[in-house]
Amino acid sequence: MKVAWLLNIRGADVAYCPVVLSHVAVTPSEAFLFVDESKLDSAARKHVQDAGYTIKRYQDFIPTVQSLAASGLKFWVDPSVTSWAVMCALGLAGGAKAQVEKLSPLAMVKAIKNPAEAKGMQDAHERDGVAMARFFSWLEKAVAAGTDLDEIGAANEAERQRARVGGEKFKGLSFPTIAASGPHGAITHYFATPETNRKLSPDDLFLCDSGTN
Repeated sequence: MKVAWLLNIRGADVAYCPVVLSHVAVTPSEAFLFVDESKLDSAARKHVQDAGYTIKRYQDFIPTVQSLAASGLKFWVDPSVTSWAVMCALGLAGGAKAQVEKLSPLAMVKAIKNPAEAKGMQDAHERDGVAMARFFSWLEKAVAAGTDLDEIGAANEAERQRARVGGEKFKGLSFPTIAASGPHGAITHYFATPETNRKLSPDDLFLCDSGTN
């Protein structure tokens, strides 16, 4: 997520999360993006290069870290997020301390939203609120009318409403929609499958837990 935020790029490598599998390395004089270049279209490539980053192969990340460490470059390591592979590449796997070991400099900056980010969050919540209001209005009428409706159908309709309201801004769900009827509502992280799919009834409670990107 930090790479996506830092470079303002998005991808689809992880289900329900708009990120691209990649790494970034920044030195006092250079900046590198390690990524499968086939995932970058011309606009994304230009955007990254205009930001001053050199694009390198994804598999070159660890060798580059090792080379930079061997050259004597001082690394800033955040132990809470640094992978074991990177620790090994830096020669810190045996418990040695990095020269600079503290919270990532991106953590607090990323946490404080600028006006554009704050407006984007507000707009997203407003769009999602409209979509869910339309979904629950549709659902209430459908159930009251005796429409043959099940959990999967309800989940699909919630996604359709989000897509209609969001338009091109809708990038997909943030997790599989939990549309749970009756006793299924008590199952943690339940989501309907063809084998568990349950009909909706006016006599049952209905739980809907969903989100969008």
